Amino acid sequence: MRKIFIIGYVWPEPTASAAGIRMLQLIRFFREQDFEVHFGSPAQQGEHGFDLKRMGVHCHDIRVNDDDFDVLIAGIDPEVVMFDRYMMEEQFSWRVAENCPLAIRILNTEDLHFLRAYRKTLAKQHKDFDLNTLKDQSLTKREIAAIYRSDMSLIISEHEKQLLEDDFEVPASILVYHPLFIEDSLKDRRSKLLSFEDRKDMVIVGNFLHAPNADAVEVLRSGLWARIRERLPEVTLHVYGAYMPDHLKSNALKKQGMIFHGRAEDVDTVMRKARLLIAPLRFGAGLKGKLIRAMENGLPSVTTPTGAEGIAGKADWPGEIARSELEFIEAVATLYQTASAWNQAVHKGFDIIDRKFDRKGFEIKLMGRINALALDLLSHRAQNFTGMMLLDQRCMASRYLSKYIMAKNKN
Repeated sequence: MRKIFIIGYVWPEPTASAAGIRMLQLIRFFREQDFEVHFGSPAQQGEHGFDLKRMGVHCHDIRVNDDDFDVLIAGIDPEVVMFDRYMMEEQFSWRVAENCPLAIRILNTEDLHFLRAYRKTLAKQHKDFDLNTLKDQSLTKREIAAIYRSDMSLIISEHEKQLLEDDFEVPASILVYHPLFIEDSLKDRRSKLLSFEDRKDMVIVGNFLHAPNADAVEVLRSGLWARIRERLPEVTLHVYGAYMPDHLKSNALKKQGMIFHGRAEDVDTVMRKARLLIAPLRFGAGLKGKLIRAMENGLPSVTTPTGAEGIAGKADWPGEIARSELEFIEAVATLYQTASAWNQAVHKGFDIIDRKFDRKGFEIKLMGRINALALDLLSHRAQNFTGMMLLDQRCMASRYLSKYIMAKNKN
């Protein structure tokens, strides 16, 4: 049986974030391809972590700067190793390269962290995007280097794949567009979804440890929701998100028409009852899982260009993409009160996920790329000399820094 070792940045929490859902989708894919799946993370397992053993996954506690990982990975001898985000590639790729040199190294980017961080800076400083400034960021260089060092990188957004190829000249041969997917069970429930008349109120959903989500809620609290409520005084905004700060769960905010619920154990149930999802995201990257999930549940949304990026354009959006606060308020009021516009948005959402996020075609393509790599891995690496060079330099730097830390810890 073929083996894969997945090195997770955290243990998957599908009720907390789209990243947790995506990781479970990847694990399911490899299990369906008859891989023996091993998962390890240096993070602590939280109380809301998914029980991976239910999926037949072998779980391992691993640590950074620890030679025990070398023994573990060499004993398992996987054909494929997947690094969950560039930070895990930086910490562990040199150890994998030393102990399992013929293992296919895959980087699961989740989103481009350097792009999200740069956009956050722009939003806070009210500056315009500049490609040269983005290229000059230290985080940009680190993450692009991790992509080059990997045999393959999974890119979740078409926009980000194009950015890497066009503006950073990353070879298409080491990139695979692999987005979030619709779930078949939700697709089967479409005929049973509640109608416009049977739904009420609005929702915003997002993990509060993720800066774009916390910022979007702050945008609403600092005035946007009050202006929306001037148009819709009877409407309540229900705020859901894992790791919500305690101070937000104040009864005083209920008087403003905002109820903070914390983690949604079943986000689909929440979305199926609401009439509208709002996401005033000022920055971010990747695909916004909440917006795709809303489409699955027949829930129109109003968001920003950043929120819609990689999913659909303004003409096709199941709701509205607003470029200003005034546009946002007007779109929310119209969609919430107009059944015809709302129903049209619902069907646009179904069309998007059926055309762009059906998993079978993407999984066939991914498996084909992995099999091709397995047949001719050394030739593939030889064509990526930049990656070989960066791996050699990174391995040397990381190797000796890690050994220094281990020696220091012993003393």
